[in-house]
Amino acid sequence: MFDVATAAIALISLGVLWRFKLPEPIVVGLAGVAGLVLWPLLRAGGV
Repeated sequence: MFDVATAAIALISLGVLWRFKLPEPIVVGLAGVAGLVLWPLLRAGGV
């Protein structure tokens, strides 16, 4: 893990997969959306 956002997405994904029976493609898609939302915030120094 290189940054806090990546670690947070990984931990949240692990928790979701552990608690709910979601297909992995849905989790990967949601993680991608989260990354796209966080990217501009991190690039601008907002987080």
